[in-house]
Amino acid sequence: MKLTFLIGIQFLLLGHCFGQKLTNEMIEFDSKAQAVNYVFNDWWNFLDPMVHSKNYEKVDAVVEELWPLFCERYKNCADYPKPEIILTYGATSGSFGMHFQGKQRQSNGLIISHELLQTPEDLAFVLAHEMTHYFEKHAESVNLVDEIKGIKRKIYGTCLDYPFPLEELKGDLIELMKTIDHIGESPQLISSQHGIPVEGELGRLLKGMIERTRGLDPSCFPLRSKYQTLKERIEKGNFISSSDQEAKDFNDLAEKCFELYPGNLIKEVIERENLLAKSLDLEKWGEIEKLIQEDQPEMGRLRVMRNLRYQKYLNLSRKLSAPQLRFFTEEDTADVVAIHILMRAGKKNMMGHLDYLLTYLPTEKQLRCYDDLKNNREPDYGALNTEHHGECWRIWRARELEEKIKSQSSN
Repeated sequence: MKLTFLIGIQFLLLGHCFGQKLTNEMIEFDSKAQAVNYVFNDWWNFLDPMVHSKNYEKVDAVVEELWPLFCERYKNCADYPKPEIILTYGATSGSFGMHFQGKQRQSNGLIISHELLQTPEDLAFVLAHEMTHYFEKHAESVNLVDEIKGIKRKIYGTCLDYPFPLEELKGDLIELMKTIDHIGESPQLISSQHGIPVEGELGRLLKGMIERTRGLDPSCFPLRSKYQTLKERIEKGNFISSSDQEAKDFNDLAEKCFELYPGNLIKEVIERENLLAKSLDLEKWGEIEKLIQEDQPEMGRLRVMRNLRYQKYLNLSRKLSAPQLRFFTEEDTADVVAIHILMRAGKKNMMGHLDYLLTYLPTEKQLRCYDDLKNNREPDYGALNTEHHGECWRIWRARELEEKIKSQSSN
């Protein structure tokens, strides 16, 4: 449920920076209206507090009910400004942070979908979940690489309720990190057909190829700006599809310009930039070295290189999502704390609190989930690179945790 906004548009920051202030190293909005200015790109996506005051009263009442329980858990809660809840027409709820004074910081703004007002139990769980993100300051660390580095530091650790010696998986974790070094932190955002890398070593390779060919022909001058446009779109989280006209135009121009180069462009840029060092990937280096020598269009070779790395990334992610590697993500932390808080508040039946997670799944997956839960079978855990894991697995884990807490309290 976490949604993190990184606001990097200079004029937007300049237009609003006078309204920002830090309270104990957290960005504090003084009002819902001020938070809306930063959170939403338009004014049609949120419920106006003046018009929908009764809806906001319902949400704020739940926050007030949960706040003392959070203060019991987080003894420094007096240092936290009260959250400013903004109701949105969208289906996403989240805690968000912003880049301010050279650092990514947690804010006191929480976004909650108005749909949750129809189901009080769901609303309570989502608010408890997002308030945990808030108290834990999760918006100050935002990417998968940080999560994996955290695992590497815990060579031995308890992953949820599955103690497992991570030393046995250390090699695969390191390989995954190296693969991410090659293709970047968000490889799933790049179309396999276009294969336009913008992050990692392959991103540096493509940028170097562009720089070395710009002077070959006047028509190649726009190549850098076309690449920058695509790069900015991808960095904002936009998927570049195979039918995207801007991507097609970039590919066509890059293909033409790269073929004008008199030598082996990929090989020379790799050597010049010291990219894709053999020591980083001994298993795949033979394929890469062979590919560098192949007589085919440069963009085609780059695409194959990127897809080889991406396939390795997927294979490692699937391998590391086996039951033995059940590491705590920030989403797990938010779920577990929310369950403890709600049980302290006397709100039982965690499975009911989380039913909303299944709403957008296909019917057959929903039926399979209910069958698994009915027969006490553990559902599919989900991929390593999915912070929330499987929706059904989250419900199962919540139910297991609720039973464990009940058992402990009765003893």
